Amino acid sequence: PHDTSMMALGLFVFWFGFIPFNAGSGLSLCGFFSANLTARIAVITTIGGCSGGITSLMWGWKAVGYSSLEYGITGVLAGMIAVCSCCPVVDPWAIFWVISPLGVASFWACDAALKYFQIDDPLNASAIHYGPGIVGMLAVGFFGSERFTADVYLNGYDGAEDKCFPLDGLTTADGEGDFIFYKYRKNDPCSAFYGLFFGGSGKQLAWQLAASALYTGYGVVACGLIFYPMKWAGILRVDLQDEREGLDVTHHG
Repeated sequence: PHDTSMMALGLFVFWFGFIPFNAGSGLSLCGFFSANLTARIAVITTIGGCSGGITSLMWGWKAVGYSSLEYGITGVLAGMIAVCSCCPVVDPWAIFWVISPLGVASFWACDAALKYFQIDDPLNASAIHYGPGIVGMLAVGFFGSERFTADVYLNGYDGAEDKCFPLDGLTTADGEGDFIFYKYRKNDPCSAFYGLFFGGSGKQLAWQLAASALYTGYGVVACGLIFYPMKWAGILRVDLQDEREGLDVTHHG
């Protein structure tokens, strides 16, 4: 049993915290540019939650035949989680119309996979973090715009020569002040950092895919090392009677 009113209250508390959590990607409020970036990320986070909630409500209407508060709450969470990785570099329209709806779809796909493989996750925590999280990571490689990526990470752009340059008054890390690059991708042109749909070369998408695979592998191995020994030791699950009564009663009450 659960209390949907408390679920909704928890959602709004979470939503309120999600805005500064994501807006911290702006790194600073000092100066017009930093304040503008941080404000845009905060707005994008809210838009993502709204889009996800609407999408999931529509899916819930089809699935159960009525407007389900639980579906709406889940959609808001999935929509905002999909925003996390890409919030500094994507346009608001991409969040609302594409990224957050895909985040919701990926959640329900992961939820179906958990049921198919009979993996017990009562809170669906793995589905709601993994599916939308992967969507957000890959969105950088598809929807990272030239303008926002250059402004946030590359400090400017020379479209004619496809080289990155520092803003007025800034110098490179080595103090020479000519062109600025990430140290680990020193010879990459700026187009290598943009999304595929915004003139990018596809290299950033390749990095995002590689990172997604790495994080997936790490998660599977780490969780396997933790949970399989617990399963073999017989301490992974509670007794069936405890499941029927609910852990709030048997363990937390």
